[in-house]
Amino acid sequence: MEKILAVLFDFDGTLVDSEVYDMRCGVAAMTHLGISKAAATKFYQECISGVRTDLKKALFNQRFPRLDYAAYDALYQRFCDEWRTEYPIKAKPAANEILHYLRDCGYKLALVTMSTYDKVQTVCAQTGVDFSVFDCYCGGAGCAAKPDPGVYLAAMHALGVTPEQTLIVEDSNVGALAAINAGATTVVVKDISVLSPTVLEKADYVYEMNCLKRVKELL
Repeated sequence: MEKILAVLFDFDGTLVDSEVYDMRCGVAAMTHLGISKAAATKFYQECISGVRTDLKKALFNQRFPRLDYAAYDALYQRFCDEWRTEYPIKAKPAANEILHYLRDCGYKLALVTMSTYDKVQTVCAQTGVDFSVFDCYCGGAGCAAKPDPGVYLAAMHALGVTPEQTLIVEDSNVGALAAINAGATTVVVKDISVLSPTVLEKADYVYEMNCLKRVKELL
């Protein structure tokens, strides 16, 4: 294996616990519209975690064709607004510790996410995650959505590294598949997603929730 020169991080669910917050609001909205809490939670864990916002409607329509998506979205936004103070998004344990360690060791760092640049900046300000450590940001609505590997390949190109020189840290099925499809060493630190058999088989390393600092062991 070539020496790792760059470490690429997903954002939501990997560096911050925003996926938990998103699921809490989404499940509440779905239960208000008659979907059982168990079915709603299962849907988020298996299908929604890591999926770009503009692609979620099709997944909802496929699984719950009778659900009024506009009504769901309105309720979801309401809960997000109402619970922002009660359930603040937080940085994952050791997030800044591992980022600063990698920077100080000379690794190239990139943030690769389906979230927009503005959202990332807002959440970093709220959670204290140090955005300044990253050499580049790739993502948002202008790129192909994960599990397409394009966004990760674009980040590698920007950093001047090959897949063999790259380690990617993810939490969701779609994100992990994007990393695997990109040909990089893939580390999955569990969050809310129920990981698929394919991800469990093909990811190079799978760690339990809140074990982000174990990335140090690989470098």
